[in-house]
Amino acid sequence: MFFRNYINKNSLFDINIFIGSFLIVFFKWFSSFLLFQDENLINKILFDISDIYYFPFILNISDLDFSPNYLDNVESHSFIPIPIYSIILHSVFFKIINLSSFLILELFFLYFFLIIIHKILIKCEIDYYLALLISVFIFTLPSLINSLQLFDINLNVIEGIFSFRFPRPLVTSCYFFWGIYLMLIYY
Repeated sequence: MFFRNYINKNSLFDINIFIGSFLIVFFKWFSSFLLFQDENLINKILFDISDIYYFPFILNISDLDFSPNYLDNVESHSFIPIPIYSIILHSVFFKIINLSSFLILELFFLYFFLIIIHKILIKCEIDYYLALLISVFIFTLPSLINSLQLFDINLNVIEGIFSFRFPRPLVTSCYFFWGIYLMLIYY
């Protein structure tokens, strides 16, 4: 089942990581569709992304409206500050394929996160399969430690490493670890 990527060692495609990412995202959304069959896709996405405050920004950027009027009697005369780099991909994909873009981008960002962690570990001269195991462990570590307490100290400080909460840490953790990977390459 597991095949080593023989195409190119510096390639950004690894079939093992892609299949694992696909299965994680598939079962996450499959369980949502199975448990909440009567809900439409917009409700599932709004309840799943956990940070719904960025959703209007995605709609505004996808419509190229940088000065939206949210109130009837108040007219906006200037641009609103939007965290453009963390939501630009979601806005573009939302404009192209609508609500399904959130499912596809979860797969993309999970794959990108795992491949970057894997490449960092390979760069540190760790074996391919051990690096694969460690990258999956780093992905699951926040879920494992989420409810762990030691001496009345909550140990969920690493919760921000990666989760499906949009845009932080779904997008920003990929930026962060990509920066670490680029640092390892160039320095």
